[in-house]
Amino acid sequence: MSIETMRMEVIVAPMTAAEREEFEARPWNTTHSTSLYLEMGINQTRKAINAGELPGIRVGGQIRVPTARLLALLGE
Repeated sequence: MSIETMRMEVIVAPMTAAEREEFEARPWNTTHSTSLYLEMGINQTRKAINAGELPGIRVGGQIRVPTARLLALLGE
C-alpha cells in the first residue's frame, strides 16, 4: 500500500457513550468534535455549517457549534 493510499484511508473510531455525554454537556463544540459526534467527515461537517444546514458561529478564525441548537435540530 502506498503512502498516498494510506493517507486516504483514515479510520475514525466512533465516540464512546462517555464521549457522547461529554459532547452533549458542553455549550459549544468544535467542528472536529461535531463531525465525530455525527459520524461524518470534517469537510462534510464544515460544508454543512457553511451552507446553513448545521448551526455554527464563527469565533475569530474558528467555527463553534452550539450544542443545544444541534441537538434540537437532531431531535435529541
